[in-house]
Amino acid sequence: MSHNATFTRIKWMIVLLLVMLLDTLPFPILGFIMLYILIFRPQWFINAVLQIYNHAGRGDQNDAN
Repeated sequence: MSHNATFTRIKWMIVLLLVMLLDTLPFPILGFIMLYILIFRPQWFINAVLQIYNHAGRGDQNDAN
């Protein structure tokens, strides 16, 4: 695994841990974030997924439809 892919995974793990800590407050933020990602499929999320999996040699396999 490349250094860039490792850095990206660590960065997103820290973000998820912070969101999980915020989710303990009376306002459940994690569910709203996941709903936003499922409905709107923002470009930043797609880019993050592609950045992680392209470095692992598993990205851009659209030919296997």
